[in-house]
Amino acid sequence: TMLWGSIACRLAGIKAMVSAVCGLGVLFDEEHANSFMTHSILKALRVTHKKKRLAVIFQNNDDKAIFLNAKIMKEEQCAFTNGSGINLQNYNYTPEPTDGLIKIIFTARMVEDKGTLVLIDAAKKLEPKYKGKVQFLLCGGLDTNPNGITKEMLESKCDGDYIQWLGHRKDVLELLKQSHIMAFPSWYREGLPKSVIEAEAIGRPIVTTDSVGCRDTVIDGKNGFMIPIKDPDALASALKKLIEEAKKRGIGIILDGVFNHTGRDFFAFQDIKHNRENSQYKDWYCNVNFWGNNSFNDGFSYENWGGYDLLAKLNQHNPAVKDYICNVIRFWVSEFDIDGIRLDA
Repeated sequence: TMLWGSIACRLAGIKAMVSAVCGLGVLFDEEHANSFMTHSILKALRVTHKKKRLAVIFQNNDDKAIFLNAKIMKEEQCAFTNGSGINLQNYNYTPEPTDGLIKIIFTARMVEDKGTLVLIDAAKKLEPKYKGKVQFLLCGGLDTNPNGITKEMLESKCDGDYIQWLGHRKDVLELLKQSHIMAFPSWYREGLPKSVIEAEAIGRPIVTTDSVGCRDTVIDGKNGFMIPIKDPDALASALKKLIEEAKKRGIGIILDGVFNHTGRDFFAFQDIKHNRENSQYKDWYCNVNFWGNNSFNDGFSYENWGGYDLLAKLNQHNPAVKDYICNVIRFWVSEFDIDGIRLDA
């Protein structure tokens, strides 16, 4: 855009020009920095920016150094701004949610250089300990970038529960407010990543990389953590620290327990279907009658929940049912370290 805009100014005879560098992108990354295309663009910019009345605005010092080394402009023609800016009336401090799952959000185009697959790898490393307690939200659409990730790959790597790909969304602000942590493991040549600035504005800690643009958004150990690029182990370690800190800040995990009925696939109900009067679980349900019938033609009737035979009502006065429910709760506490459980009436 800068190149075409500066060519247009030159052809139109415009004597004064202001250019803004919002990130140099894939052509200036480590792989392509010495390519013929990149050198050609810098040479063209040197010609089109040969003006006395010129200002070039940068968002990070790395991009500024490239332009100065290429002699596109002089030091005194440089200006600096911390990002493209956001509306702080909308993106203002919002307290973290204090119940439900701890949500780690990533907002970016689904491009490999943005660290999408690295984040998924890190999430899977944390899955044995945190599934059921933490949720990863990948928010962003597909992209035609050469390093873009396909829909098929994303769907194969995201289970739709622990790791969710949300696609392109227009409610990013609300998603950020519902989150606890921002992960942005990019090595794309960012200007100053707007996604990170938005998350910081509402008060979320950040995990990002020691990469161009990203490194200017975090004071390591203060408002987040800075990690090496392409390192899922380092990312998982940093996220684990923030997850544990979230729990220390009083952010609990409350499960919604429904123990007044079961589905028909539940092991106890299935045992009654197969063993009928001889089932050891026949007293686990209310008013089981082997002389009756139900809408599924099982050859016995039972009290349901809400008028639906899909929901077989548990006999909560039965000591064995009470013991089973208590053991389930103990399992969730011991295995997943939940902070509480809400029981339906």
